[in-house]
Amino acid sequence: MSTLIRPVRAWALAAFLGTGFTAAGIVLFHRERVARASERLRHTLRMAELTATVSQLGSYDEAHLDRTRARARTRRAQAAAPGAWEALRAAFEPQWSAVLGPTRSAAGVAEGEAIFRLRSVPIEEWPQILKALRTIEDQAGIRILEVAVRAGGNQDHRSFDEVRIGCVVSLRTGPAASAP
Repeated sequence: MSTLIRPVRAWALAAFLGTGFTAAGIVLFHRERVARASERLRHTLRMAELTATVSQLGSYDEAHLDRTRARARTRRAQAAAPGAWEALRAAFEPQWSAVLGPTRSAAGVAEGEAIFRLRSVPIEEWPQILKALRTIEDQAGIRILEVAVRAGGNQDHRSFDEVRIGCVVSLRTGPAASAP
């Protein structure tokens, strides 16, 4: 009879331990869920408090919004038409190389840095370089940032190794692209 009781005791002990571990797992699982729920509630309440604080700030009143809208309209009006960069680049293409870097878009205007580069130019061509600067300057939406000239040669024969004009190009984009 003792041989029969030992397996029953072992099974009873295993069942008891299995039930205990299962109950402990369930308790820990629910405790974790309650902690997550309370954390979410705390974050939600904090977000509501911050939203109320931000909405009370003066930067969202109508006067500030109107000024921001007016600045965006002015920026769009000062920007060049979408095809202006291609036209300007084509005007310089035979001699100058022109590269438009990556652009960033905001409020209907794409803006990027451009570089016009001319290599190995004799100094006698300086009037043509000035004409190029005037042409770039006259374009709407294009601002000259820098002009860099690297000169070389000897006393008898001076030349420009490189002339580089750095610009900021602003182009209208989106539905308001055709309207100034």
